[in-house]
Amino acid sequence: MPENAAERALRLLDLVPFVVGNQGITISELASHFSVSRDEIVKDLNLLFLCGLPGYTPLELIDLSLEDDVVVIRDPQNLVLPRNFSYAESVVLRIALAALREVIGTTDPRQKTLSSLIQKLEETYSSNIPSEAFYIEIEKDKIALQTVEQALKEENDLEIKYLNRAKDEVTERRVSPKTLHVKESKVQMEGYCHLSQESRTFNLDQILEIKLIPASDFIETGLDKEKTSYDVELSITDESSSFLQGNLDHLIRTGDNSFVMKLHNPQWLIRHALSSEDMEITQPPTLRKAVLEEARTALQRYRAGV
Repeated sequence: MPENAAERALRLLDLVPFVVGNQGITISELASHFSVSRDEIVKDLNLLFLCGLPGYTPLELIDLSLEDDVVVIRDPQNLVLPRNFSYAESVVLRIALAALREVIGTTDPRQKTLSSLIQKLEETYSSNIPSEAFYIEIEKDKIALQTVEQALKEENDLEIKYLNRAKDEVTERRVSPKTLHVKESKVQMEGYCHLSQESRTFNLDQILEIKLIPASDFIETGLDKEKTSYDVELSITDESSSFLQGNLDHLIRTGDNSFVMKLHNPQWLIRHALSSEDMEITQPPTLRKAVLEEARTALQRYRAGV
């Protein structure tokens, strides 16, 4: 396809600063760099002899030397620098980079490079458009799919907010993903749910928020996972403790400091036992042991600076 005048003009604008930065370059090397024939480059250089600032006397023209196949530009006039993006082009770039930042996810190591590029654009092209205005909302299901795939690849866990449409409730869960599959046109993730302490299947279109987090070991409670609830015995020494006041409807007093409650989520009670000075699990022994093991693990991580 024949080259049009606009394409040649753009090449001429790029040709001057390129030669200035590569003084003594040969015609053949120029032709190779700009992907044109040697004859085309010679025509371009001959045209540059006639280009310059208004007045167009020898003092205002581009001073170009072409001897023995070697090109040197002594006075490029005002074309010493490469072409810059226009203001409109810089805005388009900022939008594209904002979209790319959303697509690759917040944990991707390339986020640092993207942030640097965006900052340079903001500094180079003064704009009254704040950076937070360049927000691109990528399709939610696509982000969830990419995050699950990354977790499977890196063997990480996921922290999700999940919508249960049947109960019309949103729960926060920690999930260790195992597989991805498609069922009845829906993409589903199967994984170990730390909240329910069993394998569950999650529809990706019902995941409202998703975040990669480091994998953790399961806390082995020694309880029968087939059962939906357990009777546990507690000792609570402070009547004003936040745990007691927050769970009055679920606790049955059996003594001065003794209580029994139905437990559906051992992990929840283990976390409270670790963070409370006034509450202690007294029965069953397997759950007490699980608290002890988790405390030891936390202490080891603390000493190791993890």
